[in-house]
Amino acid sequence: ERYCSILKRAVSVDYVSRQYYDGYMIDRNHRLVESADMLLAVFSGVRSSGAGAIVNCARKLGREIIVIDPITRQVTC
Repeated sequence: ERYCSILKRAVSVDYVSRQYYDGYMIDRNHRLVESADMLLAVFSGVRSSGAGAIVNCARKLGREIIVIDPITRQVTC
């Protein structure tokens, strides 16, 4: 119900695919980063995490990244 409620209020919805496939999450991460000029990430520094994969992708694409450490609340750029 919550998901459908959010979809109804969205200005737009962009699907990578309506079916899950190997590599789906990687494609999703690239799509998110490619469409952003800047990334704001709550990220603990664990590179193998989902947030870590997106931060790494953003770094490779040269995006500006603001990182908030969820434990220390330290903000870095």
